[in-house]
Amino acid sequence: QMLPEDENGFLNFEDLVEKLEKLREQALLNAVVACDLRALRIHLVTRVRALGLDWTGKLKVWTIKYALLHADQVCLSRLQIHTLLCLTNPDDNGDVEVSHFLLVCAAIIPHMSNARIFVDTTERLMLEHAEAAKERANAELAALGAARVTTQDNGDEEQAKEKVEVDQETVERNLIQALSLIDDTRKPTPALPPETIFNLIWNSSDQQVQSCCLDEYELAGLVAEMTLDANGEVPYHDFVKRWVPIMFELRKNPLLGAYLKVGAASTLGIPEPDAEAIEAIFPLLPEGMVRPPSVEEGERKGSKTVQRSGSKMSGSRRTSLSKRPTTEDDSDVYRETSKPSAAAGGRLGTPSAVAKEPPPGRGYQRRKMHFEKYGMSPPLPKGSGATPPSIAQAQ
Repeated sequence: QMLPEDENGFLNFEDLVEKLEKLREQALLNAVVACDLRALRIHLVTRVRALGLDWTGKLKVWTIKYALLHADQVCLSRLQIHTLLCLTNPDDNGDVEVSHFLLVCAAIIPHMSNARIFVDTTERLMLEHAEAAKERANAELAALGAARVTTQDNGDEEQAKEKVEVDQETVERNLIQALSLIDDTRKPTPALPPETIFNLIWNSSDQQVQSCCLDEYELAGLVAEMTLDANGEVPYHDFVKRWVPIMFELRKNPLLGAYLKVGAASTLGIPEPDAEAIEAIFPLLPEGMVRPPSVEEGERKGSKTVQRSGSKMSGSRRTSLSKRPTTEDDSDVYRETSKPSAAAGGRLGTPSAVAKEPPPGRGYQRRKMHFEKYGMSPPLPKGSGATPPSIAQAQ
């Protein structure tokens, strides 16, 4: 969507608010892709695949927002995208089941973009706002004429509400302090890896984080908005100061905040999506990429592979050892050394129980016979004290 420009290419920002409202109205009335389930499914799956979706069908919670930000065929406001990110439901490792998240988007985005539902909702909210204003005015008039009398039960309920509600500044201060305590880098711009921030906010039992009294939807939306810098880390000061105010703004939004309440599907009349029918429209994983049935089966396959590789290694060892004997006699000796003898408790009647005599002519006698055969004088044994013939002649 583009704002109109003048003949010099400039924008008139004096009536920018009215122009933005006009753009949102046009996006609502011309929501072709957002209201078409088939086109919406194809567009979102294409964007998700571009983020590097593998066979697990999962993405990190701080990565999946780019699928909605890059969805240029769907005109969603930034607050609507944040509302959808609050419904990501990550696991303890920060992974989001993409198939489940796309089912949520397939159910909520058409409901958000339906012009008739939007008009009905705005009329209902206007009536509720008028009734609430009338009740507040009546309560103020009644409080002026009579003293306020409260029972003990009402006082306990008010104290409980005061304990639960935490203001925006306190939430920002507690989150920044909790993140600063685990930051040992002491960088000029404090930053932490996204996994560390996720574990502190989502999985942590830190008292400062728990004192913020944030529900699961708000925590999921908060960790989903983490933006990484060039070093792959999150500058948490800017991160907290930017998205905590938006989180409180979403609390006060009667239109989008209704999607995050308990029983929102039945209250707003959102039909439950058919997972099989939506998957049949356009599959999440491309052809050739098959997801294993379960992780356990994958582990069993891995154990079989280790066993097969081990058997191959042992077979290669046996082959290399079997090449060691070169003659039949040597092979018999080699087999005898590897088997127990009769004296060591071997079985009688086996080749290992029969001692083999060494061939005659070993040592000095054998070398002497060899030299005499060719008419040469044999060398004298060491330590005999005799002088070789060549040395005696020289003397």
